[in-house]
This record gives sequence, C-alpha cells and structure tokens, in this order.
Amino acid sequence: MKDYATARADYIAWCRDQLGEAPWEVPAGSNRNDYSRALGRPAQAWCVDFAQAGLEATGSGGGIIPTASTRAHIAWAKTVGRHRSRTRPALGALVAVAKNGTSVHTDGCVVKASTSRLLAIGGNTSNRGGSTADGGGVYLNDRTYMLGSGSYRIYGYTLPFFGLTREDVLEVQGTLGVARTGYMTAKTVAAVKAFQKRHGLVADGFPGPTTFSALTLGTGGGGGSKAPVVSPKPQAAKLKVDGVFGVASAKALEGRLGLKQDGVLDAADIRAWQKHEGTFVDGVIDGQVKAIDKAFPAIKGSVIKRGGGGSNLLRQVQRNLSVKPVDGYGGSDLAKAMQHAINANSTAFKKKG
Repeated sequence: MKDYATARADYIAWCRDQLGEAPWEVPAGSNRNDYSRALGRPAQAWCVDFAQAGLEATGSGGGIIPTASTRAHIAWAKTVGRHRSRTRPALGALVAVAKNGTSVHTDGCVVKASTSRLLAIGGNTSNRGGSTADGGGVYLNDRTYMLGSGSYRIYGYTLPFFGLTREDVLEVQGTLGVARTGYMTAKTVAAVKAFQKRHGLVADGFPGPTTFSALTLGTGGGGGSKAPVVSPKPQAAKLKVDGVFGVASAKALEGRLGLKQDGVLDAADIRAWQKHEGTFVDGVIDGQVKAIDKAFPAIKGSVIKRGGGGSNLLRQVQRNLSVKPVDGYGGSDLAKAMQHAINANSTAFKKKG
C-alpha cells in the first residue's frame, strides 16, 4: 500500500507520461486503445478507461469503481463521499464534464486548479479547441472556460482513494465481513469508519496505512491481535553486482515474482514483472532498448519490441529504484540497481498478495 500523497503523485506523473505516447488509437478513429485493452474491455469510448488504467498502473486500482460510464462513476463517487462540487477542484481529481446539464465526458486528472484556472489531462480528447470527448488522443486541456456558464460545464470532481490496490480493498473487505468487490463501496466505507471509531483512529472511512495496519496486523489504534511471529527463512546467496543481469539474476527475479526459476525472462515472466510494477501487461518490453542486449542477456529476444522511446516497464523500475535518468533504457546501471535491491531488500520485486 502506498500513502495517499505518493500514490496521487505517481498517478499525476503517469498521466503526464501518456501525453507523449501517441498514437493512442490504432487505427485512428477506431477507439482501439491500450487503456481499454489493459482493463480487458473492448474498443469503446475510453475517457474513463484512461483514468482507471492509470490508477491500476500506479497502485490505486481499488480506489475507484470499475466502470466505463461517466454517469455511473459520478453516482459511485457520491455514495462513498469522494465527490466534490464544480467549485472545489483538487490535484489528481477526475473531472466530470456535462453538456447542457448531461454528463458526457471524464478528464482523467487535474494538474492545475485555482478559482480562475483549471488544467486537466484527458484521455480520448483532442487538441482542437473546445473538444471535450471522442478526440482519440491524450491531451492537456485548458478547462477554464468550463468554469463559466456555457453549454459545456464542469459537473464536479471525483477524488479516488489513492493508494489502495484491489488486493488491499479485498483484504479490508474480508477482514470486516463486507462483500468482496475489490473496490471501495459505501458499505466498506461505513465498516471502516466503525472500525476506526472503535480503535481510536480518525474516522474518515479511508483505510490508509495506519488503519490498514490496525485491520490486518492488529497494530496501531490499540486494538486487534498481535502480528504473528514468522521464523526467518534461510538467506539466499548474494548476487554478483556486476551490471549483467544473467541467469542467476533472472532466477532471483523469477523467485521473487513467484515464477518458475529457469533463468530466462520470457513473455510470461515479463507479464508478471509488468503486473508487479503496475505498467501495461502485454509480455513485451516495448521501446528503444539498445542497451538491454548487453546488460540483460537473460531477457528473451522475442519479447523485445524495438523502436520508439524507452520502455515503460524499465522506466517504472528506474523510478522505484531511484536510477537516473528515468529514460526507460536498460543499461548496466539499472541491472546493478536491481541486483543490489535483490541483495539488500527481501521484499524487492516480491510477488504481491
């Protein structure tokens, strides 16, 4: 689980990253896009899918209802107390747009908000002035004019429960005996509030790190049972930190991800790794990965798709391991950082859930 501020910052950064990922629909005008595909949805109007794919990718997939409908999305936000009126924007919030009073579109992320200026990144929008929906791209939109009284107006904003994965929500719901949906519901919020009141926590219905710890481990808030004592496991042999991610390093990564340890990172391994890092899950390292051949010989050549910019997967790993520059290129510096992380941190790359 991420804390709220970190998860929100990661989501905003992800949305900004998508501005340079054109083409977004292939072919143009088809509504065939990676965001809907990543969610297992068909080609469709994808403004909400863009936002949800980003939340899934950055560790907040359980913090929003899984719907492609702007109207259903608004209704859910109101039931769980995450809806804000059109005069109360917030960074990272999703923006519901109405035309002549009827909701028609969702911009994915507020990036600048004041009483006189509103900028938001939206999926399936256009850079042609005034367009609000079905534009086929991801653009930074100036929505200031929608704060007025024209036919296109801001309906309101939704603040996701940033930092909650689907697995986090399922664990909370299972612990509290609430229907397991994998996303926050009104009953889940009510049950969390009741738990927080019983344990002397801030009763806001948000199962953040302190509440989550009290719920699942019995720590914090003075309630629950103590965390179980776990016998230490034998320590694995240290990897050689040489910047060449070969068979031994691959086996260590596969072991952390709960995969068969054969020392070859094939498509199934890449999918598991992408899922762990929160990027699109397609089993392909997609990008201009010139350095990867020498530094990552364990990666099977057939899963590398060359061309374009750096790999989204490797870029996310660079962020997580504080490797700079964050460019998505898989050089020896990244291989060394991964080897060091596996040696020094028993939870690095560990399978979640």
